[in-house]
Formats: sequence, C-alpha cells, structure tokens
Amino acid sequence: MKLQDVLLKAMAEKIQWWEAAEIIGVRDRTMRRWRQRLREDGHSGLADRRKIPQPPGVYADFRPLEVR
Repeated sequence: MKLQDVLLKAMAEKIQWWEAAEIIGVRDRTMRRWRQRLREDGHSGLADRRKIPQPPGVYADFRPLEVR
C-alpha cells in the first residue's frame, strides 16, 4: 500500500491514525505531526520542511567498509 493510500484511509476514518503509523513504519508522534500538517495545509503540508533539504541520492553510492 502506498503512503498516499494509507493517509487517505486514515483521513476517511477507515483506519486509526496509530494503525496508519504502524503500516507506514513511523512513530505515533510523527503521524500526529503529519496529521496536523495535513489539516492545516493539505497535501502540500507534507513537503520537506528541513532548512537544507538533502539532494536525492546522497547516499546512493554508500557501501559499508569491510572489516578484516
């Protein structure tokens, strides 16, 4: 199930918000923040709010070092 599908179900009260958090794999506190942002700003409220957003793929080439 996609993130959008889970959020739409929670907004339509088909599932509880805590259940949505479990499905998505986030903590309850994160889900409460997202719910508030959805109520205040709609879907645009879920945009990245960090001061300096990370460019996509920053860690794409990351490989753990082998310990010998």
